[in-house]
Amino acid sequence: MIIVKPVGGLASQLHKYSVGKALAYKHGVPLKLDLSWFEDRPDTDTPWEYVIDRFDIKAEEASVSEVKKLKPCYFYVKIKRLVEKFFGIEIPFKSYSNKSFLSIDEFFSLPSNLYLEGEFTGFKYIESIKDIILEEIKPKNNISSLQKKYLECLIDSMPVASIHFRRGDFISNKTAANFHCVCSSSYYHTAIMDLEARIGKYKLMVFSDDLDWVKESFNFPDNDSVTYVEGLQDFEEFQLMSMCAHNIISNSGFSWFSAWLNPYDNIIISPKKWVHDKNINQIILDDLDSSNVVFIENE
Repeated sequence: MIIVKPVGGLASQLHKYSVGKALAYKHGVPLKLDLSWFEDRPDTDTPWEYVIDRFDIKAEEASVSEVKKLKPCYFYVKIKRLVEKFFGIEIPFKSYSNKSFLSIDEFFSLPSNLYLEGEFTGFKYIESIKDIILEEIKPKNNISSLQKKYLECLIDSMPVASIHFRRGDFISNKTAANFHCVCSSSYYHTAIMDLEARIGKYKLMVFSDDLDWVKESFNFPDNDSVTYVEGLQDFEEFQLMSMCAHNIISNSGFSWFSAWLNPYDNIIISPKKWVHDKNINQIILDDLDSSNVVFIENE
């Protein structure tokens, strides 16, 4: 049995689920979810709700006893982290792993009975089960009439690319703002021109958690070719972005993950700077790098 702990917003939850799914699939064991973060989330974190049950995911909630069986108590985990941080000495637990940014070999060497924590960016951990993820990350219910309306916009003689502006808690939440960057307007203008140079004329479908700001503050080269997406739930936007021909993303897992799930031969325009920490930022870029990804300066 593999247990993972989804945290954060929709894309973070889906990525944690997918990482756990890849390890569980490799071992041929069940995947279970520890949902305790949503019941007792830290005050400094953005108050996201558990939402991935809107998709056809295949995992049950782990019981308290199952979590306790695999995960050491908080005191031992804290001691482990302190020792590893200040002394560089790894303290292994047989049924628990909280090491971030594991190599592929390290990841797939993890045991089959495990509580898995840590940070896992990009697609390298989950690429082997992409077909499974594509099947499961589909809404359980029929699409809404409004979503259908936007999907009809994609049936056009001219390609439609998504463009995602992430602001929200990257600005309003002090903890998030100290860690994440915010893409500049110049990044988006450069990305729009770069994509046109590659594919010719196209239309834009605009997604944002602060659409009012985009409408008031960002000038598109051709407003007649722009469609603002509003009134949809986040999981509907996530699916809609993945159906666009190409994707201009922000430094956000929400737009990156949907672009990676895109079934078409898409170009992904991505910022070069995702977070302020240079070492972590380089890890993220390395984990996102692919033949269809174009990195552009965003400051």
